[in-house]
Amino acid sequence: SCLADASSSDAGSGSARVIDSTRFRATDTTWSPKSSHSVSAVSLMIGAAIRHYAAAVATSIFPAVKGLAQLSTLMTIVWCLVIYGKGMLNTAGSFALLSMTLFMAGMALITYRFGFGMKQEARSVMALGMGTRNIAAVLAAALAIPNADPRIVVMVIMWTLWSVVLAAIGARIFARQAGG
Repeated sequence: SCLADASSSDAGSGSARVIDSTRFRATDTTWSPKSSHSVSAVSLMIGAAIRHYAAAVATSIFPAVKGLAQLSTLMTIVWCLVIYGKGMLNTAGSFALLSMTLFMAGMALITYRFGFGMKQEARSVMALGMGTRNIAAVLAAALAIPNADPRIVVMVIMWTLWSVVLAAIGARIFARQAGG
């Protein structure tokens, strides 16, 4: 029953003007990682309950849910590029992407090479996971900083988008090693 007014949001601080449609008055609020976790937890519980108690229904709605998830992901990427694209272009020449690439490749290599006793498939999953983990936590922390430098959020968004590209490349490499 609340609508966020994007035109009055402050991307650096995570605060937004929210319109409470039940009382028709505007209130200021700050985005909270707790609220995001609650929404995620409730969504996961609903999905698990449907899968457990109505497997046939879950199977039948899977294509529609998958399509909605793909559309949502695409729209999120587009909005990130629209909102933060100029900031991303301003990082040209700063070696930001190179440092991100070296970090993710280094983490993947270390995790893959030192996964003693694990099969290749498990080491591949661990290596890909190490480079892409905790992105949401970093974004939540960056948005929670009052009056933060907007370049922090730009770098987190860049890392998020770039890690998808690097993970796809890594997955192809690991698939070749597995014989796939």
